[in-house]
This record gives sequence, C-alpha cells and structure tokens, in this order.
Amino acid sequence: MTKSLKVKEKFAVTITDADKIDAAIVTVGKEATAVKHKLHSLLVSTVKVHMDIAHEANKTDDKDAIIKSGLDAVARINGLQNASSYHSKAISVWVGLMLPFTWSQENKLWYFHETESDIVIKGDTFKALRDEPFWEVSPPPEAKPCLMLEDLDKLLKKFDKAVSNPKEGDEIALSALKHIREARKAAQVAHDEKVQAQKLVDAKALISSMEA
Repeated sequence: MTKSLKVKEKFAVTITDADKIDAAIVTVGKEATAVKHKLHSLLVSTVKVHMDIAHEANKTDDKDAIIKSGLDAVARINGLQNASSYHSKAISVWVGLMLPFTWSQENKLWYFHETESDIVIKGDTFKALRDEPFWEVSPPPEAKPCLMLEDLDKLLKKFDKAVSNPKEGDEIALSALKHIREARKAAQVAHDEKVQAQKLVDAKALISSMEA
C-alpha cells in the first residue's frame, strides 16, 4: 500500500463585518449544542433499538438475531463516536461505563462478541444512560491558553513521527508545524528569561537579608 502525505486545506476569511461575526458566533454556539444533543439522542436510540430486538429474540432464544443486533449497534456507536473528534473521547468513556461492549485499544473501536449476547441491558441501565449524557459523564477539558515547553515538545514529537512515517489518510498541517517550532523557540526564550529574572530577584533578596 502506497503511503500518502496530505496537506490540510487553507481556510479563507469569509466574514469581514464585525456584527456578522458576532451573530455567527452565537449561531455556532447553538449549533455546537445541537450537535452534542443529536449525538446523544442517536446513541440512546441505537441502544433502545438493540434492547428491543434482543428482548424479542430472547423469547425464542434467537441468539443469531441478538448477535446481529449487537454488531449493528456497535457499528452505529463507532460511527457516532468518530463523527465528532471533539466528542469522541467523552463518548468512548460513556459507552465504556454504560454498555457491555468490548473496546479495542489497537483499532480504537467497539466490538460485540457472542458472549455479550447473554448480557441484558435492563431498564435502570437504559434510564441512566439516557439521562446522563456523555458530556456530563466525561466533561470536556478546560481551556488551556498557555502551552508549556513539555506540551510543545510532545506536539513536535507527534508531528515529526507523522512526517517521517506517514500512514494512509494522515493529514499533516506543514504550516502549523512551522508555527509550533517557532512557538517552541519563543517559549524557550521566555522560560530562560523568567529563570534569569527569578535568579535576579533571589539574589537581591539575599543581599537585602545580609544587609539587614
């Protein structure tokens, strides 16, 4: 298989009017809320469909129907989890806590095995997963405006690895890599200056204590 290196597209400035930008920000906020609500609704609906099919199949001991339903359910859950990279981690935590499916760390996907066909999702469990959305089970991280040196080093290491050994479907923002390298240099300078400033403060404090 031939490896390819994709460069991310450039984003254009589409709005230049300040009032329109403000209005668009409000719209984006509403759309973001609508997206997570829609994701949760579809996740819950997926579980409900699987529950109903499994309930009916259990009456006739139709294991094949339960297995097929379970496979369909995890396929839908994987699709929803991957539909939004921002919410994927929270959804995976929610599924892991609420549902009897198996996680593959290697493939980053949920699986349904035959042994799990005996596990019944009961009403109390369904009520809990319905009423506790994934963003409450696993809240999003707080904003972190300042990247420390170690964070930038991790980013650079990740980029360097992707560039040196690209995989099918990889998207590498080369311009972003350049900015991260520049930010790393600037952060190092700022760090060194801060260290020097602190040493100066400590030295002055020491001199003052000796003169007292």
